[in-house]
Amino acid sequence: MDIVARKIELVGNLPAVGGREGGPSFRVVFEISDEENKFELVFIVAAPSGVAQALDLAREKLLDFIRAMKAAASEGDLGHGQRRLF
Repeated sequence: MDIVARKIELVGNLPAVGGREGGPSFRVVFEISDEENKFELVFIVAAPSGVAQALDLAREKLLDFIRAMKAAASEGDLGHGQRRLF
């Protein structure tokens, strides 16, 4: 399976709320493919330090997603009798 961060783009500025720091937010698009399938996952992340931080945060979210998918797959069939992941 190949996973590539295909696009990172600024989508806006988030205001500071509560304890969260304000700053730019980015859309990070990962392209995921294997021999049979190709799809994209998109994450929106707040990254006050810029593009490098946005990529790191999105990568963490991607790994969390992969872990959740593996856990769901080990619990049962994800075919026609799909289960809720979250």
